[in-house]
Amino acid sequence: MRSERNLERFKERALRECNSEASAEYFFECYEACVPRKFWTVSQEQVTHNLDSFEAIRAYLKKWKRALANGYSLILTGANGTGKTMFASWLLTQLVKRDCSVYYTTLAQLGNDLTRGFDSRDDKDRLTGCLERDFVAIDEIGKETLKDAGSFLSSQFELLLKDRYDNGMPTICCSNLSIGDLEQKYGPDISSMWSGRYELIQFEDGDFRTVDENARMRRDMGFE
Repeated sequence: MRSERNLERFKERALRECNSEASAEYFFECYEACVPRKFWTVSQEQVTHNLDSFEAIRAYLKKWKRALANGYSLILTGANGTGKTMFASWLLTQLVKRDCSVYYTTLAQLGNDLTRGFDSRDDKDRLTGCLERDFVAIDEIGKETLKDAGSFLSSQFELLLKDRYDNGMPTICCSNLSIGDLEQKYGPDISSMWSGRYELIQFEDGDFRTVDENARMRRDMGFE
């Protein structure tokens, strides 16, 4: 969750550096929504791996109005570097272009933001607003492996999913764990939601991120 001060600074910079006011507004919305910056300008042509998974994301985007009206959601599972964050971020940026409100967070960051709300009513209210947006993506689910299932974060995660599920608000969940491991970790209540209005998209193994990014860095820096 961005601070008001950082939002003001970014907006001033965007208006100063972007070619148009529309571009500045788009980048500001991505920044304010906490979408990872490296994915703000990802194009379909840059997707070279897990093409079947990406086609499922594109199919979801084509029916985004129906998804929004009915709370139809996604759960993306696969190993590190398979494209889950990239695809979820691409989906959010496309929804921004369709005038939807979006928000991206990791489960660990959500925990940090929740604790910030203990000391600041403004932070608590801003986080509540973020988590009530049209589409919310929650990444790195299951990485809080050292916390037991009854922890504060786990309970708040369940409350968030239930609130959005009951109110028909789409959620994009991303995890390195398999759906079976997720259901075992979080229990039957969350499992029931994931079995309902969620479409499971499984990614093929292979750390494509490391290979692609290392090759790009070597080209850009002249290391080859």
